[in-house]
Amino acid sequence: AAAAAAAADVKHAVVIISDDQGWNDVGWRNAAIKTPTLDAMAAAGVVLSNYYTHEVCSPSRGAMLTGRFAYRLGFQGVISSAQRSGVPLAVPMVGEILKDIAPAARAHAVGKWHAGMFCDKMAPTARGFDSFFGYLDGAEDYTAHGTLMTACGNGTAAAPFALDLWNGTVPATGWDGVYSSSMYSHVIADIIQKHDAAAPLFLYAAFQNVHEPIYAPEPYQKMYAGATNSSERAMFMADVSALDAAVANITKALAAKGMLADTLLFFSTDNGANLHGGGNNWPLRGGKWSTWEGGIHASGFVALGSQLPLQPAPAGAPPPANYTGLMHCADIVPTVLAAMGLELGRYGGSMDGQNAWPALAAALGVGGAPPSAEERVIVHKMSQKDAGSPAFAATLRVGDMKLHIGFPGEDKAAVAQGCRGGCWCPVPDPFTGNSTCVRLDDAPAAAAPCADSPCLYNITADPLEMHDLAASRPALIARMVEQARALRADLVESAWLEGSDWDGSCANLHQTGAWGPWVQGAACLAE
Repeated sequence: AAAAAAAADVKHAVVIISDDQGWNDVGWRNAAIKTPTLDAMAAAGVVLSNYYTHEVCSPSRGAMLTGRFAYRLGFQGVISSAQRSGVPLAVPMVGEILKDIAPAARAHAVGKWHAGMFCDKMAPTARGFDSFFGYLDGAEDYTAHGTLMTACGNGTAAAPFALDLWNGTVPATGWDGVYSSSMYSHVIADIIQKHDAAAPLFLYAAFQNVHEPIYAPEPYQKMYAGATNSSERAMFMADVSALDAAVANITKALAAKGMLADTLLFFSTDNGANLHGGGNNWPLRGGKWSTWEGGIHASGFVALGSQLPLQPAPAGAPPPANYTGLMHCADIVPTVLAAMGLELGRYGGSMDGQNAWPALAAALGVGGAPPSAEERVIVHKMSQKDAGSPAFAATLRVGDMKLHIGFPGEDKAAVAQGCRGGCWCPVPDPFTGNSTCVRLDDAPAAAAPCADSPCLYNITADPLEMHDLAASRPALIARMVEQARALRADLVESAWLEGSDWDGSCANLHQTGAWGPWVQGAACLAE
């Protein structure tokens, strides 16, 4: 990795995260999506065509920040607003790792956190980041930067507004009415401008786009005037284009500072599209909230600033090159730090993520080595039920093969149409504005596939999960089920009490006017 890093001359890294952006919501796969900056970056780098996240945001973000699969972080679902949950304090995050292995480096986090917020020790600046500007919870208004917290009303008064925008540990005021991605790209440009370019920079830029409640300013809406009669889809596409403009501002800031040429850019979605929020995963099966491919087969690319074009790719340009090695978002930390020429040392052994930089460097033409031929194991989800329980469930990837033990989940948009069991949902018809979800698999009558007996798919040969091989591969099924049960021993239970603490969180909101940590200091460890 060090040799490859020297060849690529990488000193800085910018990790860009989009929210709920689906497989079919990127310009390099869908020409209807207008993202010239992201398309040009993908074309200059390599698209990660075999890249995975978890099926919802909090687990993915935990994995991205620690290098561990979510089942080893104590939570595998969305961390709700008042929930006492998050990345365990004993698990080092990338900012803390950098403080140890590269004291001169600076780490900054901007945008969405959603990796735990109930106690002050979970704040980004308490986890090694030199600064944080963004929001701690999972969703909010794009211009008001907060939400009405209905659960904190007293039954007679209107629900109080909960501001969730923070500059470090202080509520950030004065941004009301400023659109989210414009605000964040402004803050990021300021961080870059003030950074000492002689010191390594790690920038985690987690944008709100394109999570619900979907919104984009009028100039981006006009880009899709007449494109579709689905108002939801049109606004979603506009939101994606607003993200693209923000990313362009980041690259311009890096270039103006003279840092672009030695910066690695890693782009990733956090999960598949939310099918009832305007996003689309066609032709993959299912979406967010499920471990079907549409929920976890993510869009991503890696690019070197030194190879980026000065102008967006022209129309009709050849498609980007694909890197087909199996990757997971837990690979971000070991891969990016290796690209920066840093050694993980004692931290590497506790990570599930792998260092893909040698293979990526080779794909980018800057040295490196071919990808490992070793068969990789990815734990997409792991049941908290005992391994011997009939209720035990898991989704496991081993090389080409994917095992579902238990029903993988479904989206309420498909269910509302009467399509159950993990459906395929095309882009809304541009004339009618409607999308009809369908079942395309071999057993379309099964309302809950894999619930009664495991399902097996060869994802390399059958990326759409249409053909269940369980009946024809009983020995392989048995072997993978045993492997899943053995991995259950590594599951980490939550360090804190289950459930939501609305009393404590609401009391803090009424006192401060902001939605933030309501447990302080040593009390964070009391449970």
